Amino acid sequence: MNSEREARPLTRKQERLLVNLAIEASRADHPNPERRGCPGAEALGALAHRQVKGDRLGELVDHIADCSPCFREYERLAASIRNRRTVKVGAALMIVVGSALLIHRNVPRHPHPQPQNVESAHQQPPEPTGQATAVAVVVDLRFSAPTRGQATAAANARSSKFPRALLRLRIQLPLGSAEGHYEAALFRGGVLQIPTARATAEFQNRMEVLDVVMDTRSLPPGQYELRLHHAGSTWQRFPILIE
Repeated sequence: MNSEREARPLTRKQERLLVNLAIEASRADHPNPERRGCPGAEALGALAHRQVKGDRLGELVDHIADCSPCFREYERLAASIRNRRTVKVGAALMIVVGSALLIHRNVPRHPHPQPQNVESAHQQPPEPTGQATAVAVVVDLRFSAPTRGQATAAANARSSKFPRALLRLRIQLPLGSAEGHYEAALFRGGVLQIPTARATAEFQNRMEVLDVVMDTRSLPPGQYELRLHHAGSTWQRFPILIE
């Protein structure tokens, strides 16, 4: 069937190429040399610090999607903030490691008992068998504003498309999203359709990325809602079309 031919998994190299092409297009496709309607450095800085919420967040994201200078400035601000955080974390880690080494040098050493069965101690759990090959799907939500309540017709027109398959989703989170633990769920008509997936978002290729696995093979085609939840925040909703 055509849907089976189209659902071939992307290789890692193809996936990275697709992500990089999307990033470069965002930087160059909307030059805006006169900087019309630009929100200014203060607003972009607030977005980079994840301090913008509600309708204002949607307005900023919509503008950055159509303004390459603002997108590049947001990237620069976000990278600067991340570098400062990395330095602070590194300094704290050095203090912890140094304290641990000092304690270790002053604690009497005792021989550690050896396991009776060394071979069994290093056995790994068996690999699962009979599983379908996961289809890699890149979901670009960087410039998407969450829907409120039921998705509108305009939102449905912008729906990300999922095949009916075991999916390995690489979700590029909206600008201003936080790192850390997320829950990802698929709803239809307000009803949860498959078990909630949990994963950790990380900063990769100048964006926050969430890698989750979802199995949509049992779901009928149609309009769904992808919901994402970060600790301490409300659920975000995005329209999804399963084909």
